[in-house]
Amino acid sequence: MRIVCIAVFALIFCRCVPRETPEIVSGRTQKHVLSIDALREREYAPSPVVIEKMISESEEYITYIVSYMSEGLKLYALMNTPRGGDGGYPLMIINHGYIPPDEYSTTRSYRTISDRYAKNGFLVLKPDYRGHDESEGRGEGPLRTIHYSIDVLNLIASAVSIDEWDSEHLFLYGHSMGGEVTLRVAEVAAGITAFSLWAPVSALIPENTLYFIRRDSYKNSESHLTALHKITSRSDYPDLSPVEHTAFITSPVVLHHGTDDESVPFDWSLNLIEAFTETGVRFIFYRHPGDNHNLSRYDYLGLIDKDIAYFKTLID
Repeated sequence: MRIVCIAVFALIFCRCVPRETPEIVSGRTQKHVLSIDALREREYAPSPVVIEKMISESEEYITYIVSYMSEGLKLYALMNTPRGGDGGYPLMIINHGYIPPDEYSTTRSYRTISDRYAKNGFLVLKPDYRGHDESEGRGEGPLRTIHYSIDVLNLIASAVSIDEWDSEHLFLYGHSMGGEVTLRVAEVAAGITAFSLWAPVSALIPENTLYFIRRDSYKNSESHLTALHKITSRSDYPDLSPVEHTAFITSPVVLHHGTDDESVPFDWSLNLIEAFTETGVRFIFYRHPGDNHNLSRYDYLGLIDKDIAYFKTLID
């Protein structure tokens, strides 16, 4: 099946909405400014993607650290540019899972998958979310994954400045927390060819974060809820949660999850495919018996290659 992409990235989606708490009007709460509907109404203005320095080069690709702007913040990303072709490569954006921001590394974190896509002819961008490594801003907060999603949306808008991108084929990969980021981006952005979710965080807000905090400390989970309720109300939760908006997805999805995932519950993906089915999303679901959260117990590279092979069928 051929997927027709709409390359309108330079003026991606909408009017910019300032960050603020919901306003109460006539006893009802207006839609939160970080709701998925509000994100779809924003404008994501492009900024130049600037090469800051070259990290390494091989016969297959060159690795750079690049920068771009998101909501006034200077953010960084790893970029792998293939060599030996005619240019005009499909773009893969790698959205990484949770790593404490002060431990995350632009050059080391998620390097294997970034390299694998580049070796197979994809232009790769692996964004550092705000507050990670050298990226400006704060990397935490009760709605951090929404702000990370905004950073990725601004990167997509900015990617038109990269001559090596063919501007027609845009793919996304998201693991764990990055799966939630990817799912939200796919519901907001136009022109995504396809995307792959690996053990994605897909529970409703606030359970998407509380589940992990609660395992360490109920006291911290109460603090998280207190902080969340300063900027949201309970009625906002569905509006902020990607699993409630899968009807906005227009591209095919690949979903991988290991049944022995020790971090993200496997049942979350079962609930997600129910939502996909109800809203008519085209998806391929791979259940991996006995595999772990990173899908590294058996055939990690083989799973990456399986996604790559499928994505290549969607490229002319």
